[in-house]
Amino acid sequence: LWSVKASSDRGGTAKNIIDGDKSSYWHSYFAAEGAAITERDNPPYDIELSFGGEETLSGIIIYQRADSSNGRILSSDIYAKGETGEYYPVMKDVSFASTPGEQALSFGVNIKASGLKITVTSGISGYGTLGELYVIAGAEGNKTVSLSDAFNAAEENKSVKIATETLSIGFSGESWGNNTPDKATIRPSGRQRHRTNSPFPSPSIWG
Repeated sequence: LWSVKASSDRGGTAKNIIDGDKSSYWHSYFAAEGAAITERDNPPYDIELSFGGEETLSGIIIYQRADSSNGRILSSDIYAKGETGEYYPVMKDVSFASTPGEQALSFGVNIKASGLKITVTSGISGYGTLGELYVIAGAEGNKTVSLSDAFNAAEENKSVKIATETLSIGFSGESWGNNTPDKATIRPSGRQRHRTNSPFPSPSIWG
């Protein structure tokens, strides 16, 4: 099963990133008395996602906080976790739109990783929030590169953000608890892509 933690967390909300509920969210730490903020953590914030084993992936999909723009991620760095726990850069200075809904980020290559780290470098009002995080499985036709080569390879391929209106998500599982890769598939423009016999259909997302 997946696990997640954040370097700054208000009330143990990091788990909301992988709970399958787009109305819940992670929030960076702050304390308040009435309407007055008395204490807060400033960015950067690290969100660390562990897969519990090695997976092949080619990108991520995020959902910004749905109920308010406060804290929505504006920029971040993406890292992949190796088998021995070290992190390798995959993409730097990634910008996200400050709007709710799906935002997909392709690495342009496949990588094998045991986890991801998203370092939030900027968020609205100086906070950090995130609704949901999904991982896009390795894509057929993509080159698979080592984690040490991932950053340069992703730069060469130049990531493409898929416009939210071209995506729909189709769920096939009854529960998010197992975090298995057959829970959902991406359907560009509403057309279902054919599944393969691989245990990690391409393209697929899970979270």
